[in-house]
Amino acid sequence: GHVVVVGDSVDRGSEVTEVLWFLYRLEDEAQAAGGRLHVLIGNHDAFAMEGDDRYLHEKYRASFATMGKRYEELFSAETEFGRWFRTRNIMLKLNDVVFVHAGLHSDITKIGLSLTDINDLARSAFVHPELEKSNKTIKWLLGSNGPLWYRGYFKEEDLSPITVADTLSYFDATTVVVGHTVVKSIEYGFDGHLIGIDTAFSKPSKVSALLYKNGRFYQAGIDGKRRALAK
Repeated sequence: GHVVVVGDSVDRGSEVTEVLWFLYRLEDEAQAAGGRLHVLIGNHDAFAMEGDDRYLHEKYRASFATMGKRYEELFSAETEFGRWFRTRNIMLKLNDVVFVHAGLHSDITKIGLSLTDINDLARSAFVHPELEKSNKTIKWLLGSNGPLWYRGYFKEEDLSPITVADTLSYFDATTVVVGHTVVKSIEYGFDGHLIGIDTAFSKPSKVSALLYKNGRFYQAGIDGKRRALAK
C-alpha cells in the first residue's frame, strides 16, 4: 500500500514536530513492510525552508525565543528535518494518478519537462534558493501558477474538463489529486479528472482522507466509514 501526504505538514498546529517525526519514522517502517509513504512539499513547507514564520503557532514562537533560535534554523539544510524536506518531491504519479499540493496549470506543459525533471528542479531550488531569481523555469514552478500554489480548479475561470484532461495527458495521467484549497467534501471534479481532498481539520467530523481500493476511490472518515466517490 501507498500513503501520500500532499504537503503542508507544518505551521498551524501545536504538534508540528510530533507530526514530522511520525512521518519520518513511518517512511522507513512502511518501506520495511513492503509499502511506501510519500510526503510531498506544499507551499507552507516551502515557507518553512525559507524561514517564513507568518503562520507559525505561538507555541513555537515562544520556544524559539526561549532557545535563542530562529525558525529557519529548524528547517535549514544542516538539520535532519531540513535535509529530509529537501529530498522530497513536489509531484508524484502512481499508476495514472498525479498527486500534487495545489494543482497543475495548463502552462506546465509548455515548459517541456518531465515529472522527474520538475521534481529535480524544485529540489535544487530548495537547496539553492538563489536559483529562483536566476532561473525562469524554477521561478514559474514555485510561483502562483506552479504546483505549490495554483488554485484555478476552484475559481471562476474558463477551465474545461478537456483542458484539465489535456494537461494530465502530458504526464500520461487521467486524474489529479490536490490539497491546498479547502473543499466541503472529497468529490470528483471536471468529469472525474480532479479530486480535491483538503476537507480541513477544524472538527473531528471533517477529518477525512482519499482511499483507493479495488479500483475505486472513497472518502474515508476518521470513524472508519467510507463513501464511494461518484463521477
